[in-house]
Amino acid sequence: MVLEAVLVASLALLALLVGAAIPALVQLRRTLRSAQDFFETTGRRADALIQELGEATRRLNRVTEAMQAGGRTLAASLDALRSAGRIAAAVGPAVKAAIGAL
Repeated sequence: MVLEAVLVASLALLALLVGAAIPALVQLRRTLRSAQDFFETTGRRADALIQELGEATRRLNRVTEAMQAGGRTLAASLDALRSAGRIAAAVGPAVKAAIGAL
């Protein structure tokens, strides 16, 4: 009698636990499916973003290289102007003297 009551109580408790676990497992399945969809979508977007960032980096590198080349050209031009200025400064007194002698 007592054994039957314990068995019935155990079965009732088991049925209650299974009944409570089924909705939780269904919700867990939905949550996991939603998470999987999210990660797949995010992964595709991340791949596209990484490709775009790579292209932007390549463009910036090209612009930087062009600016550096322009800077070298500008530096060479400024050096030439400095040299011309030194020559003019050195020749200036001789020209003034020649003009003054005329």
